[in-house]
Amino acid sequence: MADCEKYTAVTLGPIYDTFNLTSTPGGTWCASYIFSWLSKKMITEMVNNGIPQDSFIAPVFCVNTTKGRKQISISGGEIVAAKGVGLFFDHIIVKGDCMKEAKDARESAIVTLAGMVAAAIGEKSDDVKKWLTDYLRIYIVVKDVPKGEGVIAAFGDTLAALEYEPHYIPVDGKNYLLTLFERDSSVNKNRCLKQFELVASLLNGWMLCSADEEKQIRDIESIADPSGKENKNWKTEEYYCILNSDGDSMGKLFKSCATDEEAKNLSKKSFQYCVQSAEMILEYGGVPLYAGGDDLLAILPVMGKEPDNKENEISVFALVNRLNAKFNKAFADERKANPGKPSLSVGLSIQHIKSPLYEALNRAFSLLHEAKNSSGSKNGLCVDLQKHSGQSFRYTVRGISDNSDLLETLEKMIADARTAKKTALTAKKSTSASSSTSGDDDNLNIFLSSAGFVMETYSALFLSAINQYIANGCTGTPIANFFRNMFDNDAQKKYETYLNGLRDYCELSVKKDYQLIKKTIETETDRFIHEAILSEITNDAGKSAKTTIISKETGKLTADIVCHIADRCADAVRILRFMTEAPGKE
Repeated sequence: MADCEKYTAVTLGPIYDTFNLTSTPGGTWCASYIFSWLSKKMITEMVNNGIPQDSFIAPVFCVNTTKGRKQISISGGEIVAAKGVGLFFDHIIVKGDCMKEAKDARESAIVTLAGMVAAAIGEKSDDVKKWLTDYLRIYIVVKDVPKGEGVIAAFGDTLAALEYEPHYIPVDGKNYLLTLFERDSSVNKNRCLKQFELVASLLNGWMLCSADEEKQIRDIESIADPSGKENKNWKTEEYYCILNSDGDSMGKLFKSCATDEEAKNLSKKSFQYCVQSAEMILEYGGVPLYAGGDDLLAILPVMGKEPDNKENEISVFALVNRLNAKFNKAFADERKANPGKPSLSVGLSIQHIKSPLYEALNRAFSLLHEAKNSSGSKNGLCVDLQKHSGQSFRYTVRGISDNSDLLETLEKMIADARTAKKTALTAKKSTSASSSTSGDDDNLNIFLSSAGFVMETYSALFLSAINQYIANGCTGTPIANFFRNMFDNDAQKKYETYLNGLRDYCELSVKKDYQLIKKTIETETDRFIHEAILSEITNDAGKSAKTTIISKETGKLTADIVCHIADRCADAVRILRFMTEAPGKE
């Protein structure tokens, strides 16, 4: 084993199971923050027990000495850490055999956590410690890693296997964490959480602490509508989002690191990105539950403040675009060396405020998986909007970076529509109920509903227009002609701005996927795309095909892309309608 070196890795869990113990923002934050605190606590103990700072491959941290004891922090993360953002992720990797020091650190961390939990819920510390020892999955592995092999990637499969290992508590009479997260009293909501030392130490500057004198822990309603208005103007104020994002191809990138220094530099970049993204989410008005490494989990309002310019309002779609740009900038050198990698994928669950938080979290985790598989290059965005009525729809973008201007176009449509709606609402309030302007604020929604109905009812014509546009090399007026012919009523002329916006969005959407179609058909003649797609659609309908210009497999895949374009355009109308609807309407 002369060509190998020993490394120690630690993985902490069960994070996912702990999330499912609670249904409140405070409890969910605590479920996440506990593991970040455990990671930080273990590292602190290991450093104070003689493990050199330079031995840590991940995470990369700073060390300060206070009253003779070393304290650690993430460089540049002081502001977001003070607000309660967990910055330490669930893996620790150290050069050398540190099994003893890691075990001692684990014991110390569990004892300290047990004491804090016991004090908050009024139980015996020894009982809580025994339960936490059984419940927590803090595994330590020492491994020989060949020189030149990516150290972090070398532990990937091992740690993943440990994380998914079946686990149970022999006697589960009580769940002390559930008590901590969920126990209330008739006069003191979140009583145990407020008494929990990790919360109490942050309370004045904590992002989940209300600004009132009672220092209440914010609920979903206050996150969805930070203004706290009793009379809502928008349906979006009755909905909240769970954003779950993750870096793509990061494992391969870490595997390519030939030295420990390269791995440390990459780990440092990951943390810098997460600190910056957490700052952006806080400025937007959201609550970053976790921002460690390249992972991000947050609760957000549908509409928030523009970072760096709080006078402006932006949607969560614009925020995703900005987070993606921030990620690309953080890893600009790596992306230049290997175009398109690493990248960011995002799952976004939008739910009504009455919907359980744990359901939205579970959906966001599933959506992130779909986003990573939405295209061959990953970097996907998968959005699920679950309305209070039970209706739902998906909005998927294959490649956020390649479609950033498509998201910008969607954002402009949202901004224009909401501005027009605000103008109509202002006019309505300034006149009597019998005025001719009464009800004008609903007309835009009626029009958008009609537009969506037309695009679905005449989907065959819409597909044909898309196909012809593709056959023309994304030039000409087939899509424009569809909108002109379908919306030619005189009463619809005042909505020409929105029609033009939808037309531009649809044409841009086709152009974005045109290169993907060209790649799909490879060397086959572009001018036959139109006929080939129609041929495959005809075959799917069970009728005889008129042409068989390209292979069935290629034609079917190409047809799927075109149908995706059509669905994405129809979903844009649904999003626009949702963003401009009054509260209480479905």
